Amino acid sequence: MDIEIQIRVTAELCCETVRNAAYYKSGWTSPRDLKRNNQDFWVNLNGNFLDIAVLSWCFNFGDKKAEFKWQNLFDDEETFEQGMYSHLKCTKEEFEDYILSMRTYRDKCVAHRDRYLSESSKIKYPDLIMAIESSCFLFNELRSTYKEMNDLFSIKDLNKFYKQRLKHGKVQYHA
Repeated sequence: MDIEIQIRVTAELCCETVRNAAYYKSGWTSPRDLKRNNQDFWVNLNGNFLDIAVLSWCFNFGDKKAEFKWQNLFDDEETFEQGMYSHLKCTKEEFEDYILSMRTYRDKCVAHRDRYLSESSKIKYPDLIMAIESSCFLFNELRSTYKEMNDLFSIKDLNKFYKQRLKHGKVQYHA
């Protein structure tokens, strides 16, 4: 695969994860109070943001067979991982546990529901903080490693982008 396509899609998946995580969070912190009011449209919309955030994140981090996994873009996987674990303030084992929780949600609730129809319907919703932070780390590493990122993306700082989308989402939920 062309390296520019690999970089672009991987970075886009980082942006999709962060954008959808921000919109998901803004829904639960908005004045509408989705839980108490149980407004069907907003609850479903908000759930879709969670689903896409998890699905996008899993393409980059949660599937060793995925075409756009981060490992395809960095020769020194150990250095990348150590930098990421340091950034996330977690161990390799903790990150692997997080991957498992994200994959479980993805498989049972988003991508492969048909395989889990006979299991308990109790859903464990993943926390998205580590997904946001790992996506921001990957995006920054892409920017520092591949100079063509400057030409491919107008977004320079994914953390700032997250905060902007969070603010925008709160405005939309309040409208």
